[in-house]
Amino acid sequence: MRKKGIILFLMAITQLGIAQQKQTPQQKAASQQKSLTQPKGIDDLKKLSRKELIDRAIIHINDPEFKVANYDRIKVMANATKMYAIFDVSARYVPVLTSYYIPVYVDLVNQKVTIKEVSNSGFFSSTFYDSPKLYEKQVKWIVDNINKSGDTTFLPEKKVSDDRTLTIREVYGHFEVEVESPTQVSTCNIDKVSGKLSQISHNPLPPKKENSFVEIKQ
Repeated sequence: MRKKGIILFLMAITQLGIAQQKQTPQQKAASQQKSLTQPKGIDDLKKLSRKELIDRAIIHINDPEFKVANYDRIKVMANATKMYAIFDVSARYVPVLTSYYIPVYVDLVNQKVTIKEVSNSGFFSSTFYDSPKLYEKQVKWIVDNINKSGDTTFLPEKKVSDDRTLTIREVYGHFEVEVESPTQVSTCNIDKVSGKLSQISHNPLPPKKENSFVEIKQ
């Protein structure tokens, strides 16, 4: 009888251990979330993949209005002591009376979020960039008219290449256009009816200081 009791006791302990090892989907998700939000030093962060780092950055942003799919230019940059995830948009279309948070920087070491603003307002609250597909036709129309103008300084490759950022602000009667590259900023107005460019300006940027940041691509 005593032997049978011992066996039952051992079976109960074994089953309890198995039950403790099993996690519900909610518990597993909570555990993963906790792991992602745990502070990590630069050396530990460098052991993570690009996807894992971006996932951590999104959690640090911690805003349901932020949709990572709306940001088509995402980079993770690191040097010996710092690491940032940067969420940007290559062609920013900003309608009248609108302001957007572009770009969004996440300091992965200190878990801090810095948000810049592209404004076409003055008093309206900013929001995260949303629904870029709604603006595809407008962006294409702008790019086509820049190329028709014959001024290749704006878009040498006739498109928004990886080294350029296009910002379009809709104004009553025309668009204010800015194209920034690592070496210069080009601006113009484009008439909404004729598509003609006016007030064209190409201004060199001061040389940037060399930094030791390297992009994490995998």
